[in-house]
Amino acid sequence: TQVLVEGPVSPKKQLIVALAVVVGGMLAVMFVLVRNAVRNRKARMAEA
Repeated sequence: TQVLVEGPVSPKKQLIVALAVVVGGMLAVMFVLVRNAVRNRKARMAEA
């Protein structure tokens, strides 16, 4: 059976903002980890 919803359905702004914050934080952490790994590798290569 189908349920009819009366009125327009609005986007869930709080959920979208929360997801954007979480995803942005994860991307920032990943960027920092990759940058740190690259710097450490370059430093080790320079020592050898």
